[in-house]
Amino acid sequence: TNRRQLGVEEYFAGAGLAPDELLCRIRLRCAWTGAYAKLPAQASRQAIVGVYVSRFADNGPRVAITGAFARPQRATALEQALARNFASEAVADDAFAGLEVVADAVAGAAYREAMLCVFARRAVAACMQQ
Repeated sequence: TNRRQLGVEEYFAGAGLAPDELLCRIRLRCAWTGAYAKLPAQASRQAIVGVYVSRFADNGPRVAITGAFARPQRATALEQALARNFASEAVADDAFAGLEVVADAVAGAAYREAMLCVFARRAVAACMQQ
């Protein structure tokens, strides 16, 4: 659309496009480094949990989560922890406690929550090695 600009957060939060709008340009900042770690479902290979961690030279880390929630979302509390100490150890065992993690026939909510911590640590470690 040439009528307005949406931030990524707004778009994925459901602001979306009106019926008479067409997405005509996507502009994303380029990360200094980034890594994605996922636990794939055996049958579909889709993420039971997936964690993408990126570092930007100008304003620190970003963390995106897939598979564990109804829609992809950022983990802002973890971003703040990584801004203070960008290391795998910064991912606390309860980093995702209290969030509404989905449960389905593939994996329960408690399992997904535990795996989020494991795969967040892996993504941070991989990001540090680049």
